Amino acid sequence: MSENMSKRVQTRRPDGTHRVVITGVGAVTPAGVGVDALWSTLMERGCCIGPIERFDTTDYEVHTGSEVRDFDGVEHGLSKKEARRFERFVQYAIVAADEALAQSGLTVTDENRDRIAVVFGTGIGGIDELQKSFATLEEKGPKRVNPLFIPTMIGNIAAGNLAIRYGMRGECLNVVTACATGAHCIGTALRDIRHGYIDAALVGGTEESVSPICIAGFTNLSALTRAEDPKQASLPFDARRCEPCRYSFSDAYDTTKRLLGRCPELTALFCVSDVMALGAIRAIHDLGRRVPRDISVVGYDGIPLSRFSVPRLTTVRQDTQQLARQGVDLLLRNLQRPRPPVHGVVPFELIAGESVSPPRGATH
Repeated sequence: MSENMSKRVQTRRPDGTHRVVITGVGAVTPAGVGVDALWSTLMERGCCIGPIERFDTTDYEVHTGSEVRDFDGVEHGLSKKEARRFERFVQYAIVAADEALAQSGLTVTDENRDRIAVVFGTGIGGIDELQKSFATLEEKGPKRVNPLFIPTMIGNIAAGNLAIRYGMRGECLNVVTACATGAHCIGTALRDIRHGYIDAALVGGTEESVSPICIAGFTNLSALTRAEDPKQASLPFDARRCEPCRYSFSDAYDTTKRLLGRCPELTALFCVSDVMALGAIRAIHDLGRRVPRDISVVGYDGIPLSRFSVPRLTTVRQDTQQLARQGVDLLLRNLQRPRPPVHGVVPFELIAGESVSPPRGATH
């Protein structure tokens, strides 16, 4: 770099730490392979959600998902051996990383490879391989489990394969923080570069969770929409966001009205989700009563009325009434209000047909 250029380019921030810049990006998404495919879909306001095709969803309550469709790693630079051995989340990482490195113009050499890191994470790793191997173990016995089972499914195998592929010998990390994994990988690498531990890093996140066990688990967690129309399935910034969950809202609304008709002395409702809590609140107000003056409503996700986190209830038990009372006791202690009469505490999720589990610390 010339002397004049070095004077114009400030490589350090006012506090003395290094500036960090992004020099290349890559993507494998439901919009297709490559950043251009993703960007054009975004600009056209395209929808990447559709019927799940990877497995039969007949017995599932959720039938739509956002899949990477028609992906063939061999068509995007992987060898047939790599495409056969690597789980899809690893293949996505490699194809996206190839694009990012090509765009960046970075050349890994013997002089710089020890200062280049790989910080590439995944939230759930090789869940397909894990599910298949459990089935093999159960049906055929331990000797038939794939000897490469462990290195195929562990979460850090994507970062490891990237480091091997490009000869990067700096730190090789896999940050695992669920849906925030990719962002935390970027943040981790940024701090390492900023404080001088490394000079460059290949960073990102990769996932393939459209699998039978994941869809079943997320569905039972109430984390997936049951909307059949793809354009109604994901509305994070839309006023109609609760429409896919309207069955919970309306169920809570109707059930609350019935409860108040049968139990006018009701003083507390314990709901398993904020959507259900909102339905209950709407019903309470429509009946001319006030929250929280007349009735306390507790939602699992912490709606403003609760002012603190309440443990979720998950398995139906004979002592559900007592567990619900414990939950309301916790609420009232935090609100510094007197405990309502025992007969006024109703485990709302049991009445509404939701499953419940003991609050933390309750005896089984």
